[in-house]
Amino acid sequence: MSWDKTDGVYRYEVYATYCGKKFPKKPTKTTKSTSVTIKKIDFTKNFKLYVKAYDSNGNVVGNSVHTHFAGKDHEKYKNPKDIKLGAKTITLDKGQSTKIKASVKMENGKKKALPDDHVAKLRYRSNNQNVAKVDSKGNVTAVGTGTCTVYVYAKNGFAKKVAVTVN
Repeated sequence: MSWDKTDGVYRYEVYATYCGKKFPKKPTKTTKSTSVTIKKIDFTKNFKLYVKAYDSNGNVVGNSVHTHFAGKDHEKYKNPKDIKLGAKTITLDKGQSTKIKASVKMENGKKKALPDDHVAKLRYRSNNQNVAKVDSKGNVTAVGTGTCTVYVYAKNGFAKKVAVTVN
């Protein structure tokens, strides 16, 4: 698993478990890098994970979304491999709203995606809710002037960015 470098982050904790189980209290891996390899995974099962980021003083500075994966050897399910966006930039006036148009492209083959009752097909997160808020359906509402990024996540954590400017 890998992720983008974030300014001000000193170390990361990765929590992983099989779907249907609770996350462990202790991290599965701790690293200063932006990637980890977790060994001894049964790839015939589905699993989930998330990352917690800390600054150099040991303060939590953020958590990733919970990502859900179909094991690569699962007989029934496959994973998303891309997200297609209708637009990579949005400009709104304060108080206006719009919907992010996005769709998921799946891995090749006849297997199915993990069910939507397991985890939503797409999830959304604004990195600055003082500029724009986004709901679970991708509706973006301009709150205050400035710029922010809305991340669109597939079930497995694959993400695309939408740049939002509010006048």
